[in-house]
Amino acid sequence: MKTSDFRCVDCTLAGEYTSGYECKCSNDGYFLNESSYCQQCDSTCEKCIGSLPTQCTSCNNSRHFHSTNNSCLLCNVDGYYIDAASNCKQCNSNCRRCTGDQPTHCTACYADFYLYSGNNTCLTCNVEGYFVDTISNECRHCDSTCRLCTGDQPTHCTACYADFYLYSGNNTCLTCNVEGYFVDTISNECRHCDSTCRLCTGDQPTECTACYTGYLMESGSNSCLTCNVDGYYIDTISGECQQCDLTCKQCTGTQPTQCTVCYNDRHLFSGNNSCLLCNVEGYYVNQNSQCIQCDPSCSTYSGTLAATCISCIPSSILSTLSSSQLQQLTTQAIGLVQGDSSNVHLLEETLSLLNEVAQVANLTDNSTLSAVLQGLNSSVAFLQNLDGTSVNLTDAVQQAADTLSTIITKVVDGDCGLSTDFSVQAINTTYELLGVLSDISLENATNDDAPQIIDTSAFVSYSALVNSGELSGMTIQASDGSPEVTLGVPQDAQNLPGLVAVNYIYMKEDPLSCNNTPSTNFTISFKDGSTFQPITVNTSVEVTYSTSAFPRGVTCTDGCISSKAANGNTKCSCPDISVFNVGSQLAAIYQQSNLHFITMDSFWRLFKEPMYKNWALWAVVGYTLWLLLTVVVVKTSNKSYNLLAKTKEERRKKGVDFKFSNCYKFYVYLCCSHPLVSIYMLADPEMSKSMRALVYYVRSMGLLCFTSIFVPASVVSN
Repeated sequence: MKTSDFRCVDCTLAGEYTSGYECKCSNDGYFLNESSYCQQCDSTCEKCIGSLPTQCTSCNNSRHFHSTNNSCLLCNVDGYYIDAASNCKQCNSNCRRCTGDQPTHCTACYADFYLYSGNNTCLTCNVEGYFVDTISNECRHCDSTCRLCTGDQPTHCTACYADFYLYSGNNTCLTCNVEGYFVDTISNECRHCDSTCRLCTGDQPTECTACYTGYLMESGSNSCLTCNVDGYYIDTISGECQQCDLTCKQCTGTQPTQCTVCYNDRHLFSGNNSCLLCNVEGYYVNQNSQCIQCDPSCSTYSGTLAATCISCIPSSILSTLSSSQLQQLTTQAIGLVQGDSSNVHLLEETLSLLNEVAQVANLTDNSTLSAVLQGLNSSVAFLQNLDGTSVNLTDAVQQAADTLSTIITKVVDGDCGLSTDFSVQAINTTYELLGVLSDISLENATNDDAPQIIDTSAFVSYSALVNSGELSGMTIQASDGSPEVTLGVPQDAQNLPGLVAVNYIYMKEDPLSCNNTPSTNFTISFKDGSTFQPITVNTSVEVTYSTSAFPRGVTCTDGCISSKAANGNTKCSCPDISVFNVGSQLAAIYQQSNLHFITMDSFWRLFKEPMYKNWALWAVVGYTLWLLLTVVVVKTSNKSYNLLAKTKEERRKKGVDFKFSNCYKFYVYLCCSHPLVSIYMLADPEMSKSMRALVYYVRSMGLLCFTSIFVPASVVSN
């Protein structure tokens, strides 16, 4: 309704109201359109200038004005925030949620970005010194010691800054210059040394470079050992591990007189606590391995031997004893051993004494060596009865073998060719006793143990327990110079016991040779590994002789085929190993010994041969005629002739300045030096010329006899 002056006093359209006699649109929710009608705003607008949602000028309470496009938004979408004027504004492009338009106003981040609470920025968090907190999904600072980490604690490091190293034990970053740690240059980590090392280069016990107090660096292995090892002790003042004197196994100080225990080759001398070899006269080793001074009564032997004197009789005294005294001494020593069957040390002392007696014995009296062999037989029998599980018999077995070696050396050196019954018997006994010693060494062994080697200057023995199935192709090499033996396939394998004892014996020097020729033969025997009873193994064998040990070559045993290997070694292939058993070899030695040839039949053949055909007979006749003629001459015309006396007289007459010619001097030298001519030319006040002629004759006859020049070749060959 309008008045006459065209002023409205009442508005009828919705959304209008009068103001100054005009109809206007109400403030909220309407706007005046181009037709001057009030039109309702978009529902999102509180006030607007048009009907579109982007024509708002203000917003309802639940919405917020967004000035970028004049819309009213709820403002709860990513990338927007409500400012202080309740306007909805866009966050910084780095922020998914924010409180302002700056990159430091973020409260939440887009994918692959993480909120850093330190300045409310969104980061990729793949930079040093930061980590992603998977619970809060924030990018947080590592501990200052960490370059990379999984948490904010110093034990959450995964990588470290320069000069720091990750210790995987608690994931901390350390300088790693502290005791007990080392830098692993491959992983660049700080790792624990082995617990025995104070400083190290690795985590193994063999990579130590320094040790803790009370430990010792072992040279060569870079290991830190506790100071309870042989050769070291703990200094009670410094607490450090110190090395004993080299002679001490255990000690209380560094001096050689501060030993408490000695190594096997030395013995404690209580007089000054030193470790001595105890191999000087006047001292002996007792049962407790101590070096004890001998009783003065042991310095001589008057026919009675005390147990304490077995090791105390000086070698100089032994060499003065007669054969009967040496035999008596040997018998008494064995008696002492038999009287104390539990004293292994006494047995070892007795074996050592037997060896010394054998060394001073002389083959001109075989009874002494025979007594030693008897004593050795008794000692070995004593060894057989001992329990090898409770006492160590290794030293006693070796000493017995050494004594056998001494006897064999005496026999071969003094009777090469074996001319006496004792020499042949000594060889037989040696093989027999070596077989027993082999059994003793194997009694407590298993087939997993290494072979038992008994090595002496005269022989070497190889013993082993093997499964019968392992005999085929088994190779035996007892020493560098011994023949190598390879067994063939046993023909009776099904009849063999499960465990077999194999014994190989090789004499290093041929007892039948007089020129130190190495022996080519050996013996090999087999026994039941459980009962040690002899068994027979039917198999072939191949024997290899190296050119280094047998430079003169080898003639194979009868029945064996000889061949040459590519390296020049001689190989002997034998179809039957029995040619090398003990019986066969001993029989072969006897058949080739001089004793075999010295028989009544051989002696009778000397008289059946025509002696006049041998020039030696005429040599004897000539020497005999010369002796008779010489005796006549020197008893008559040549009785007092002396060339030296005549020469001196000649020089006295012609003066001291006179010199004989060189020819004359040579004539004098020849006459004086030749044993036959000197008989006529020189006069000896101590022995007459006829006696000297007789001595020369006897010597010549002796040479003929000892070279067996009277024995015809046919006798020797037979």
